[in-house]
Amino acid sequence: MRQQMAILKSRFLHLSLLLLFVLIYFPPAAVLAQYRCAQEMAEAERIYRQGQYDEAEQMINRCLARTGLSKTDSVQAFLLLAKIHLSQTQRDQAEADLRTVLRLSPAWRPDPTSDTPSFRRFAEDVMKKIEEERKQQAAKVPEQKQEPIQVKKPRGKSKTWLWIGLGTVALGGGVAILAGGGNGGGPTTTPTEERLPNPPGTP
Repeated sequence: MRQQMAILKSRFLHLSLLLLFVLIYFPPAAVLAQYRCAQEMAEAERIYRQGQYDEAEQMINRCLARTGLSKTDSVQAFLLLAKIHLSQTQRDQAEADLRTVLRLSPAWRPDPTSDTPSFRRFAEDVMKKIEEERKQQAAKVPEQKQEPIQVKKPRGKSKTWLWIGLGTVALGGGVAILAGGGNGGGPTTTPTEERLPNPPGTP
């Protein structure tokens, strides 16, 4: 039993060493892409500072074309593209690159120590424009107004009182007609008492 356990441990150790060897000499594509991109980004920033804008842009585009690029590397790549395009007076393209940076990392802000004053002003203008667009978009959404609650009165009772009122008016009119309309509409006269003839006198 102990001999079998020793054989299993030895095989497990050999497999672990083989797996470690493969990971070292044949890293995954994502890890390799990030490593190469980090190298190219550093080189692109170096030649950008030397004024080689086209070469730096080509290196960054090759880096962005690879799969498995991390979010941090993507932010750095588009940020460097924005600086390159701004240096080439391509403000629209630089703004599009900076919008991508802010979409990937909303908390990004220009660095007052490493970024140039012109780039900081440009970045602040773009951020103000984005904020104004958000306010205008929010103003277009109509606010839901709460309608006042209307208490509906029951119609049955109102109709009942209406018929009672009409009946009362009609009854009063009929009584008035009967009381004053017996003489054909003329003035009312009080009947006089007829006197009986006096009895004949006694002889």
